[in-house]
Amino acid sequence: IIIVLVGLIILLTKSPNKKDNKPNNNNQTNYYIVTNASDFFTVEGCVNRYLNLIIKKDKVNLIKLLNNSYIENNQINESNVLNKINTLDGLYNFNAKKMYYEKLSNNIYNYYVYGKLKKDTIDNNDLGTDYYLIVKIDKEKLLFSVTPYNGEIFKEEI
Repeated sequence: IIIVLVGLIILLTKSPNKKDNKPNNNNQTNYYIVTNASDFFTVEGCVNRYLNLIIKKDKVNLIKLLNNSYIENNQINESNVLNKINTLDGLYNFNAKKMYYEKLSNNIYNYYVYGKLKKDTIDNNDLGTDYYLIVKIDKEKLLFSVTPYNGEIFKEEI
């Protein structure tokens, strides 16, 4: 928790680089590649916190981390949250590979994350599976929420 908080504080002190590395998309939404290492690792930490709650099957805190609109659209509550999201059994490691951000307002950003989700095994033979999420961060209030995502932005690039 301390690492996430320190990361969010660092995230607040630096603004994202406004580099025009946009993915190919047909929408008018402006997505930019995340080049700031502090932002990148802060968002990756948010994803790992979310995944740890899934592994622990912590329904109460999962509800708190899921995006409110995702909860409403999928009619999620504490009793069905584990049925509505992909659960994980065992220990997993997430490594972010690529990330885009979208500025929603002065202090609120959506981060579209692509990475590899690998199961921790003794022989480390797991090559990992593609894993996508949207992490919404409010830099003023130091809050974040997570939305499961199909990776549409990243798949359009190919």
